[in-house]
Amino acid sequence: LPAPDYAVGSLGTYLGVELPTYLGLGLLCGVVALALDAGVRASEDAWADDGAVGSILPTPLRPAACGALAGALGVVCQPILFNGYATLNSLLAGDAVAGAAGPGDAATLLAYTFLKLAATAAAAGAGLVGGLFAPALFLGATAGSAYASLLQSGAA
Repeated sequence: LPAPDYAVGSLGTYLGVELPTYLGLGLLCGVVALALDAGVRASEDAWADDGAVGSILPTPLRPAACGALAGALGVVCQPILFNGYATLNSLLAGDAVAGAAGPGDAATLLAYTFLKLAATAAAAGAGLVGGLFAPALFLGATAGSAYASLLQSGAA
């Protein structure tokens, strides 16, 4: 079988003490998923013809406006543009990603999570084509890496 496009390290020995941490990770990912769903719904309402943005911008200009928003966010925080599995591999390996203070910087990783969530919700609400699968990978990697960083700093 071919190797996957993303690298996954060894999970180590299962001792049973990890179970509560996995429960916490599951809860965090559930909250992120609910936030993405709520963000997409709010964005769809805002970009609708009678919404806050849609009532101001004509329909042909909405994709350009959302593209400008995504571009501005990308200038401020390049990793949220998600340039493929290289970014994902760096996050999963705990390596520093462009703009991070260092490997596993939880605050930066959480900022990536929230900025990507906002950019994805805006794009989906504006009707831009792209889907939610790749953004969900990025959101899971950033939120999970931030969670792991917080656990490691608490255990140290």
